Amino acid sequence: MILEMKKNGITPYLTMYHWEFPQALQDRGGWLNEPQCFVGLGHLSGVQAPGAKLPPREVFQIAHNALKAHGKAVILYFLESTRKKD
Repeated sequence: MILEMKKNGITPYLTMYHWEFPQALQDRGGWLNEPQCFVGLGHLSGVQAPGAKLPPREVFQIAHNALKAHGKAVILYFLESTRKKD
C-alpha cells in the first residue's frame, strides 16, 4: 500500500494505534492517538487501552498535554512540508 501511495504522489504518515502500542512505551508515558479514545475511554472510564480509571483532574492534565503535543506536531509537520528541499 505504501509503495502504491508513493507511486501516486501521496506521502504516507504512519501511526501506532493504542491497541498496538508496546507496553514498555506505554509505561513511559504513552503516545498520541485518537484523543477521545486514549484520554476519556482509556484513562477515565478505562474501557479502552490502557484501561486506567484516573481521577478527573489527572484526565484533564492528560488531555491538556495531548492537545499541546498535537499542536506542536502540527507546526513541525507544516514546517517540514514547506521547507525547501535541496
